Amino acid sequence: MSTVKFNVAFRKTGAGPAQSSPTLATVATGEEPCAMKLQERPRRNVGSAARMLALAYKIEREVEAGRLKDYATAARHLGISRARMSQVLDLLNLSPRLQALVLMGSCELGERRLRTLLREPCWKTQELLTPRLIVCGP
Repeated sequence: MSTVKFNVAFRKTGAGPAQSSPTLATVATGEEPCAMKLQERPRRNVGSAARMLALAYKIEREVEAGRLKDYATAARHLGISRARMSQVLDLLNLSPRLQALVLMGSCELGERRLRTLLREPCWKTQELLTPRLIVCGP
């Protein structure tokens, strides 16, 4: 039996003032890397739904690559129930646009609210129902 280990960082973030972190504004062509300009932008703390969605992608990649036998094995390695694993993996059925909003922190829907959207199999309908639940940012 093979063992696969991977780290997933979970940490609670408190509600506080937005912090700034430098990000690359553009990649300058033909210039030295030190000549790239940094742009300040407010740092967003992503919610637990974003972390769970990222975890779902990680688990799916591990199973597809054969490093994990199946999703039940992944649940055992993470110490969660198979039902909870199913909830986490169901987040992959969100429309790509909603997934992008969740991962970027622009849409602050909680995981429970996202699961109500998952009852709709049509991505277009999921996106139409989203404004009723919460207004997503840019």
